[in-house]
Amino acid sequence: MWPEPALLTSDEGIVLALNEDARRLLGDAAGTGVALGEVVGGAAADALLDARNGTAVPLLDLELDVPLRARAGRCAAGGLLVALTDDEGGHRLRAHIEQAERLASIGELLSSVAHELNNPLTSVLGYAELLLAENNPGLPREEVERIRSEAERCRRIVQNLLDLSRAERLEMRPLLLQDVVAKVVEFRAYAAQVAGIELRTEVEQDLPFVMGDLHRLTQAVLNLVTNAEYAVSSRAAGRQVSVRARRVGGSVAIDVEDNGAGVPLADAEAIFQPFFTTKPRGRGTGLGLSLVRATAESHGGSARVERAATGGARFVIELPPAEGA
Repeated sequence: MWPEPALLTSDEGIVLALNEDARRLLGDAAGTGVALGEVVGGAAADALLDARNGTAVPLLDLELDVPLRARAGRCAAGGLLVALTDDEGGHRLRAHIEQAERLASIGELLSSVAHELNNPLTSVLGYAELLLAENNPGLPREEVERIRSEAERCRRIVQNLLDLSRAERLEMRPLLLQDVVAKVVEFRAYAAQVAGIELRTEVEQDLPFVMGDLHRLTQAVLNLVTNAEYAVSSRAAGRQVSVRARRVGGSVAIDVEDNGAGVPLADAEAIFQPFFTTKPRGRGTGLGLSLVRATAESHGGSARVERAATGGARFVIELPPAEGA
């Protein structure tokens, strides 16, 4: 299988074969038995037949939505293999790589800020505890309790941020999926409330342990939840996102379900490929779901998407139970 749009021609430049990607890209002009010049333009065909060494030749005569270049190389069995390159695709790939690098830098900054926040939070908690320990009838105990409670919540959030910005090495330990659900809800509950989204959770009782990296699994489920929130954002009312931990046969699974528009059947596998995205330009990198699947597979499991009863999407991360669980 050819990895990109390509044509096979004779030494004289007559098209002998072409793959489906080339047919879709070039349209009606592409076909067997025609001269290469009729497909890519006369000047480009002459340059390709003269070079035959992989030199990139711009296809200036084609009226396409994206700029193309072609490279020709001699085949061992005779003839030329002409490969077509979408320059715009290269630009998009570079843009995605640059964005990934920026996200990595943001992660490092986030870790630094989280460390810095820990010190003042520790002081706030310490002073709140001292005040509550005093036998002072004039102390507004309810307000001080609220200060302590909110400071503890901030510290948990900071700790979660530190956990998520750790190095990428997997640390596999026995864990319960309800702990993953709890961390995700702690991250997203406030944002969901502000956006008018009902964030539901449902955890089956007595789930077995799984061997996993708590922080990596939390990142994967967070990704699914933020995607689900985006999927329901176009609804005028009744926005719902559900996170469930349950048994599936002999496995354990986390589901993230929404009542948005759902995922077209044709995209059910493509959405897990790197750089595939249905979001507008600038709203998504197309890397999130590929990382979700990679995380599931690195834990010996799988990730898939299904049609939910609500008409929306249900993403399922399915994992094997720990040995002896």
